[in-house]
Amino acid sequence: MGKSQLFEHGRHNPFYSRIGRRIIVIIIALSGLITLLTTLMQIYWDYHEEFNTVDQRHYEIRRVHAPLLASSLWDFDIVVLKERMDGLVDLPRIDYLRIDSED
Repeated sequence: MGKSQLFEHGRHNPFYSRIGRRIIVIIIALSGLITLLTTLMQIYWDYHEEFNTVDQRHYEIRRVHAPLLASSLWDFDIVVLKERMDGLVDLPRIDYLRIDSED
């Protein structure tokens, strides 16, 4: 195939042209890189959002519900304590509860 034939094929099909192949490769590489970067940013954002939600739930339990559980435990009202703990376990993103004593 001569140069004139390659030139004619290159005009009609970008795969036969060096410039066409380079442009296609650059476009594919850039789009892949942009896709990868946006995916990583989205994963990072979602991870921190979920982590902050769980951290906020722990803060809520520590500040709001812990004194109520402590008063039930102090009064030896095990039935009310168990009901409150069962209610807290039903909250989203809570799998289990554990009560620790300072002793």
